[in-house]
Amino acid sequence: MKKITLLIMIASLPFFTIAQKRGKKPPENSKALNILNNSDFMIITYIDNHKYKKIDKKKYEIEKAKKAKTISKQSIFCDFGDGKIPINKIIPDVSSASDAINKLSKFGWEFHSSNTINYKESIMHYYYLKKK
Repeated sequence: MKKITLLIMIASLPFFTIAQKRGKKPPENSKALNILNNSDFMIITYIDNHKYKKIDKKKYEIEKAKKAKTISKQSIFCDFGDGKIPINKIIPDVSSASDAINKLSKFGWEFHSSNTINYKESIMHYYYLKKK
């Protein structure tokens, strides 16, 4: 009798250990990716804080190129209609709005249109995307 109970305990041991395994932890940006996959329309907002002065065009382009390296990723946002989300929470390593649009095209988004608004001393770029 002892042998039978020992054999049953050994045979049932794998079933008990399977039930105690932990599930995989969801990724940190799972909420943002869920919104990305369930939305049909998105607005990317890029705030350009470079002050445009009436100076030599070549000098302005050189100054802008120097500042572009230090652009804050927090100045690029995605808006799905329920609030703005910083782009780095959805797609890491994005350096510009055009880079974000190119990376979002891999998720099935296509560029629809854009517009630019001068607001105080900054320029706001809006890029409209829709699901393919």
